[in-house]
Amino acid sequence: MNRTMIVIPFIVLAFCLSIPISHQAFAEEAMTPSETGQQSFTVKRLVIAGQIEDREPAGVSDSFPSTTEGVYCFLEAVDIEKDTEVTFTWQFKNAPVFSITLPLKRGPRWRTYSYKNLYGMAGDWKVELKDAGGYTVDTASFTVK
Repeated sequence: MNRTMIVIPFIVLAFCLSIPISHQAFAEEAMTPSETGQQSFTVKRLVIAGQIEDREPAGVSDSFPSTTEGVYCFLEAVDIEKDTEVTFTWQFKNAPVFSITLPLKRGPRWRTYSYKNLYGMAGDWKVELKDAGGYTVDTASFTVK
């Protein structure tokens, strides 16, 4: 047997084995949290409110006057499989202006909220809720007029 006949099968074998590995790595990157099972809770409510009363949102709206001092983004999460964290990222005109990370404790239900002073900034606002892996799991939008 000559040397070429021995080397070529090894090169072909190495090439064939590398294709499925590369394809699998690419497929995992493109998956969403729900497809990979990373999200360990379900969002039941994500709303913007003028107040919190008795641990519940009050004055829920998608529009607030510019005289409103601040608003709350209220989250009710259910079916929380393990202790984790969520991040509220407040955006004004599609630019991030404030972010805070808060805990979610394991259990059937957890409520929490984030507050943002509006400083009379009229325009379109959005709050992105991200899980511990950094994936956006929900958004709440509102306008200040």
